[in-house]
Amino acid sequence: MSPSMQTDQARAWKSFEEWAEKAGIQNPTIKMSEFASGMKAISPVSSGDILVTVPSTSVLRVVKGQSRLPSRLKGYVSEGTWQGLEWFVRWIEVLPKSLSTPFHWNEESVKELQYQPLIDKIEKQKREWRSIFDKISCDNPQFQEADFYNACEMARSRAFSGPYVGKLPKDQMFLTGLLVALSTQLHLLETSQAALGAVLVVGGILANTFLLPNFLGLTHYVIAPMIDMINHDGQSKSIVTYQALQAAFEVQSSSNFNVGDQVFISYGDRSNDQLLQYYGFVEMDNVHDLYEIADLDGKLRKKGGKGGSEVGSKDAYVSPKGLDEESMNRAKSLFPDEASARQAVKEILQDELNSFPTTLEEDEVALRSRSALQSSFPLALSFRVSKKRLLHQVLQQL
Repeated sequence: MSPSMQTDQARAWKSFEEWAEKAGIQNPTIKMSEFASGMKAISPVSSGDILVTVPSTSVLRVVKGQSRLPSRLKGYVSEGTWQGLEWFVRWIEVLPKSLSTPFHWNEESVKELQYQPLIDKIEKQKREWRSIFDKISCDNPQFQEADFYNACEMARSRAFSGPYVGKLPKDQMFLTGLLVALSTQLHLLETSQAALGAVLVVGGILANTFLLPNFLGLTHYVIAPMIDMINHDGQSKSIVTYQALQAAFEVQSSSNFNVGDQVFISYGDRSNDQLLQYYGFVEMDNVHDLYEIADLDGKLRKKGGKGGSEVGSKDAYVSPKGLDEESMNRAKSLFPDEASARQAVKEILQDELNSFPTTLEEDEVALRSRSALQSSFPLALSFRVSKKRLLHQVLQQL
């Protein structure tokens, strides 16, 4: 990055942080890492500390099924509304200009993944996003295709979703108890009245925090500035929660961090397929990774399995713990004993490993070489190494 670009980036970070403080976003122990992605600790962080709190007034939020896109985008966001979204403008300035996702790769690069399930998903994504752009561009010719894809990727990679509920707000419960105690001690209310009031308040807390969102089945998609800057670690237990009565989103640390350490949260149990396709990175030794096997029943019958459905065979998934339980039970039902079923599964996994154009050993040598790191396909190489390692690990367990 050139000195001038570094200066512009530093200015954008500073502007964004100034706005965040003014907007009530609290992140006392962490800050954005300048000229690099992610957030770092600026003071010691202990497990249980609140890393970030973002008021709900400073987020973008839509509800699934309740948003409609007009044919003409011009005027969709009024000038007054746009001017009121000061944070949104500053947020855009600190976002990466692009992601290293396979959506942007050419056909040759995508083939380097050597994994058909993800290749199929990428092609489907390209078709769907191009179809949406074609519909939008008919009435919005000024909308550039590259800008549209970049906007889709930023929203997809930075938004989180859920029923919009939070953990039990203990501070609100404590406050309710304190008010009841004070009102009875000061003879402001009869004890029975105070108790009834407490029951109603506590009931309201529980309903607003847990019951109503789940009952209504609402899924919310939220982009929370500052929280979206924290990188993912599959081992992290830190997640985003919503505090209903404080009307704020927060992240609580699940680990200890020293000053200067990068701070992580979990984006959920994401496989490397999802991480690469939508976020542009691969997590080596990902505990949540999966390997998809198409038509497992058909492959089992070729290994001597008897019975089972000839059509409609479900795909099977291999995790670091082994074949998924449902698929293993299907395998056991096709063989006279468990040992035979396990042997058939082992042979199928070995066949999958042998079907790759390159071996795990060859890929690991290439991954360590300077030429591979300087090539345009290091992500594809890392991805297929992760899949082969997963198969190799499970084969050793069997």
